[in-house]
Amino acid sequence: MEIKEASKIIKEACDEWEYLKDTGDDWTDVHEARDLAISALEKQEQDRWIPITERMPEENDFVLVTVSGEDVRGCEWKDSMALAVWINQWNLVDANLVSYRISAWRPLPEPYTEGKS
Repeated sequence: MEIKEASKIIKEACDEWEYLKDTGDDWTDVHEARDLAISALEKQEQDRWIPITERMPEENDFVLVTVSGEDVRGCEWKDSMALAVWINQWNLVDANLVSYRISAWRPLPEPYTEGKS
């Protein structure tokens, strides 16, 4: 089962439970658990390597890529990481590769914020 499908099922199931709130029971915990589960699933979906055969990033998004190729000195890169931006094609940032192949990408992580882990 895909994460998006699981999130949809959870949302729909909780929406169907809405009729039970007329019983006088407090469903706050159920809704809080639903929101937490959906948030965790969405975070898991966003925090993974995405094959380029699956989809490309949004236009102008900076992302990490898995790249193989050769740089200007003739050194081979094999399944290395690089920073790139997608603008109708891949544009590597400071990689100096003359020929390369990108196999997957992932969003950049959130920057560090003091007090948050």
